[in-house]
Amino acid sequence: MKPDNLGFTEDRRPMETMSETSEATTTTAASEYQGFDYNEDITVLARQLGIDNLEDLKRERFRVNRRRLEQMLTGEDESLERADVFFEKV
Repeated sequence: MKPDNLGFTEDRRPMETMSETSEATTTTAASEYQGFDYNEDITVLARQLGIDNLEDLKRERFRVNRRRLEQMLTGEDESLERADVFFEKV
């Protein structure tokens, strides 16, 4: 992949490869370099859900405040909802 094309799909839309590792640093990585095969994984997921047409699957991405998530998981901040309660609603 040429450097001037890195981060864009063929129709020039930005690829969704940004991963927030902390509040101070961010990294980007093309998923193919990390051994992640999205097409294979999505096919397995569709099969497990009994979905024949991959077009019926939708993927949503959202930003996560890592520090807040860690606090929810560890229970450090009692003013935050517990992670298990939060994810049960999601």
